[in-house]
Amino acid sequence: MQQALLLFSAAFSGFFFYQFGMDWIKKSWLKFITIFSGAFLFGLAFLHILPEIFSESTQPYQIGFWILGGFFIQLLLEFMSKGIEHGHAHLHSAKMPFALLFALAVHAILETTPLHVGDHGHSHDHGHNNLFWGIMLHKVPVSLVLAGLLSELKSSKNIGLLLFIGFGLCGPIGYYAGQYIPLLQEFHVELLALVLGLLLHISTTILYESTSSHKFNGFKLLAVCVGFYIAYLAS
Repeated sequence: MQQALLLFSAAFSGFFFYQFGMDWIKKSWLKFITIFSGAFLFGLAFLHILPEIFSESTQPYQIGFWILGGFFIQLLLEFMSKGIEHGHAHLHSAKMPFALLFALAVHAILETTPLHVGDHGHSHDHGHNNLFWGIMLHKVPVSLVLAGLLSELKSSKNIGLLLFIGFGLCGPIGYYAGQYIPLLQEFHVELLALVLGLLLHISTTILYESTSSHKFNGFKLLAVCVGFYIAYLAS
């Protein structure tokens, strides 16, 4: 229950900026949070999640297909979401972007399905806790970008509230689906590999697109180093 509430809170956090104005957070801080979350997810993927998947899998030569599948799914979702999962999105009309919202909801549900851990042991639980915090860090900048998009649309506060509640509920839905649906429990390792593919696509895109020139600078390097170091400590 605690993790589900935290997932909801992270996704809902952008509503307060939407409610009181986006001037509360500077673009530089949003960029730093986004790059840091991308680096943390990328480091966590290689330092903990990937070794865990291959150590637990009974068919390790098939895991690569699941990872590629997740990467491809995220590629398809990005066509609809306009890249909001990795910290930016641009609207081309004043209409409510329902395709973007749908893709964002699918992504939010998928990435949380492998988070619930049953009686799998301490080290397994530790790894999933790390994945949980990585997803938490990732949800905050996404929520802030969503707030910025809704501000551009000049949507009413009530519509904004409903959209953020819906977005906030997606994480807990995926979390409890992974807990109570037997099929998802049976293919837990494969599902984790699928989600890893999603996260690898997002994290690599964040690291590549975080500067307009696609070149490293001191600000970006600091965020990446901090993200990698925290991933190392967590694993």
